[in-house]
Amino acid sequence: FQTFFNLVQELRIQTPTVVPTDRDTIVDLGAYQGLFLYAAKRTWNCRAIAYDYNRAGIEFARKGLDIDEAILARDIYTDTFATKARFVTLIHAFEHLRYPDQFLRHVRKNVLVAGGFLYLELPSVNGTPLSDPTHFYTYSMECLSNLLRRNGFKVLTIREHGEPDNK
Repeated sequence: FQTFFNLVQELRIQTPTVVPTDRDTIVDLGAYQGLFLYAAKRTWNCRAIAYDYNRAGIEFARKGLDIDEAILARDIYTDTFATKARFVTLIHAFEHLRYPDQFLRHVRKNVLVAGGFLYLELPSVNGTPLSDPTHFYTYSMECLSNLLRRNGFKVLTIREHGEPDNK
């Protein structure tokens, strides 16, 4: 959450609408237990929707963290929500998607409101992401930027953190 919070603070001067408010909803796709959403809800008093394939994680988000809505995923490429959200986040989940173009088109058309924000956090291509067999793709900053633009997103910023120490 700290990385997302810091990014919002940096971008708010150039893009004031990037700061969530109590009128906003954040949907975290791949939320697991909902800890990111718990912090967001406490910080901005926004509505929080946890979405994940892990039943136990979703139950914890609902019962243990009192997340507004905790939804067990059926199909991340087609599932929708009662209302569209101004913020959609994927934290270490995007690299697990087999069809990133299909997913991005779905999110832009069916999950995000027009002018909404998509936040992705994924492993650096310079790390060892291929050591996890559940990662379908790795993304350089240029590749990720091109993928997002090709699917109708305006890229506000892309950052790389945690480069390996190769001493």
